[in-house]
Amino acid sequence: MASGFIAFDVEARLLQELGERLVASAEVALLELVKNASDAEASFCKLALTRYDGQLALVVTDDGNGMSADDFRNRWMRIATSSKREPRTPRYQRMVTGQKGIGRFAIRFLGGALKLRSVSDTPDGRTVLEAVFDWRRLDAAVTLSKARVPYRLTRATDEDELGTTLTVWRLKHDLIAAVDKQLLTAVLKVASPLSAFDPGPFKYRRAKSMQGDPGYRVLFEGFPALEDQGADLAKGVIEHAWARLTVSLTGQKLRYKVAFAEGSEVHNIALEFPNSIQAGLHADIAFTPKRKDAFLGIPLLRNKIWDWMKENSGVGIIDNGFRIRPYGFQDDDWLFLNQDGAHNRRDWRTDIAKQHFAISEIARVRPKLNPALNLPTGYQVIGAVFVSSRASDNPEEADLVPAMDRQGFLVNGAYLQMVEAVRGGLELLAHLDKQRQLRIEEDAAERARRSLRSDFAKTAENLRNDPRLAPEERAALVQHYSKLATRLTEQEAYDRSARQRLEIAAGLGVVAGFMTHEAERLFLALDDVVQEIGAHAKKIPALGKALDRIRHSREQLDGYISYTRLFTDSLRFDDVKPFNALGQIEWVVDHFRRIPESRGIDTEIACEDDVIVPPIPVAMYSAVILNLYSNATKAILARQSDALPPQILISAWNDGRFHNLTVQDTGAGIPEDMRERVWDPFFTTTSRINSPLGTGMGLGLPLVRDLVARANGKATIGEPSPDFVTCIHIQIPRRPNAD
Repeated sequence: MASGFIAFDVEARLLQELGERLVASAEVALLELVKNASDAEASFCKLALTRYDGQLALVVTDDGNGMSADDFRNRWMRIATSSKREPRTPRYQRMVTGQKGIGRFAIRFLGGALKLRSVSDTPDGRTVLEAVFDWRRLDAAVTLSKARVPYRLTRATDEDELGTTLTVWRLKHDLIAAVDKQLLTAVLKVASPLSAFDPGPFKYRRAKSMQGDPGYRVLFEGFPALEDQGADLAKGVIEHAWARLTVSLTGQKLRYKVAFAEGSEVHNIALEFPNSIQAGLHADIAFTPKRKDAFLGIPLLRNKIWDWMKENSGVGIIDNGFRIRPYGFQDDDWLFLNQDGAHNRRDWRTDIAKQHFAISEIARVRPKLNPALNLPTGYQVIGAVFVSSRASDNPEEADLVPAMDRQGFLVNGAYLQMVEAVRGGLELLAHLDKQRQLRIEEDAAERARRSLRSDFAKTAENLRNDPRLAPEERAALVQHYSKLATRLTEQEAYDRSARQRLEIAAGLGVVAGFMTHEAERLFLALDDVVQEIGAHAKKIPALGKALDRIRHSREQLDGYISYTRLFTDSLRFDDVKPFNALGQIEWVVDHFRRIPESRGIDTEIACEDDVIVPPIPVAMYSAVILNLYSNATKAILARQSDALPPQILISAWNDGRFHNLTVQDTGAGIPEDMRERVWDPFFTTTSRINSPLGTGMGLGLPLVRDLVARANGKATIGEPSPDFVTCIHIQIPRRPNAD
């Protein structure tokens, strides 16, 4: 019945939707006006709360370029104009902050009426443009094309200065309630971020042969008094921080610099980092933990410093000179620092850290060594990440893109790369800080040992020369202190050796995982060979015995690989759930009792059917039992006396607070003076026995202790039952965080 083309038509209430739906809060609306003044190349933007026509009104004034009649018609009155697509302003070369040409409708969120007065220089001379927006009248129009705004253009007088004044009245009640110190302080933080941070290449770049940028500031008038931002305090805190991290991303090259206090230690790392952030980024972050030596160089009360840190901490994002909400503001955790700290995360979050400074398995299970547990919290860092997003008509372009409601960026590939780059730097900082703390502790211990040796020597010398002592007393005391000095020297040598061995042990987890994987691959090939030999054994009887030996060896190797796999699986700390203790103990004993039984060792289990292990990894629990079981077997094989029958008893039970597991044996026992050392890596009392389990490396009990500690439990040498010699007692809390 009809054909042709029909154009889109838009109702006038679109203005209401744009103003009141795309703007998230009064703070965001105010900031849009502040940003528009910056784009107009103003040197200031003043927000005044005053009276207009007998009503409370908001007056926004700037000294920018103003608008001509053409600007008003083709830019201000055109929704989603592309006039702001140029990345920089023409005169001062400021980065343009406007994105979609709809920021002006933030005024709609603030009040019901607007009077615009703008003075600009045109080819015909200086003009004054005035227009009035009555939103109620505009909303009454049927279509947007009929929503007409009256304006007037006149010649300027000598008193008219360049700039724009926006007078907003019929203020919304939410704005009046929201205009308090907290709101305005937040606005000021966004509009004028702390200047103590180094923006790197994101400083204002002044065009050659053009007038220098006078800078930009935000002023308030008629509002509640604002708190002093404390520029001097900010500078002092940042410059005297415990450590300072710089992150620089240029092209595909990512550079980190970590400088500790007073320039005593500086670390630089450069790596390739493929990304879609076209303008790159630059971050300057100060690390300010509450440590006794922090901020000693600042002539200010430390409680004042910590109060300021509490109010200003967080890593903000500065986009084109303005801070972006909500990043780094209170309760925002865009870098997951507080989240990971609350959950005691034991591994790095970023691929950057996992690849370039991975945490060893031994460090992962030892809280004192694990740098991931040393990650700064959001309250210990204050910093700024400088970026430059830009508007684009291509929705598929991969870059930092501000959200339509001006609250943060769209979560796309570029945003995730920004998080990865900055978080990776903070993980590097935690890694280096942990190394530094351990060195400081080691140096302090060395100084204490040297001082103690000196004290021993002085005491022995004083005793030798003390005439009040009888010769036999003098000799006994001198011998005593000489022995103490000798034992101290031996302990130092042992500590050095243990640290060296610990470094070797750090790689054993990786080696074990690799060996397990490769052995399983070789087993598949071996099974094929066994199958082929089996086919020929029917024709050649002599191959039968050889085939039996191969199969027996294959079973033994499979047992050893199962042993190793159990340990590597236990270190991953996955599959956390409650489970039946008896079933898991029986599984371990059934799989590994062949060697004890072949040596006449009897294994007993004392555990009721209803004993439940609290939520921990099943592989971890099995690894603990297996390690203690194999240790008990080796201890019995190493004993010199057969006074007691060779026996191992594995017991498990629950009390009101703990799940208890004990492994007892009638082996060689642990000498009293070695009860602490058996928990040290590579310390072993079974290294010379002829055991089918191999010689002891001294890693079993340390691994047991660390695995149990990961479940907030503890491993101790307990009191053995009658007719047993050694008892290892494991306690795991039945409730999280139980003592």
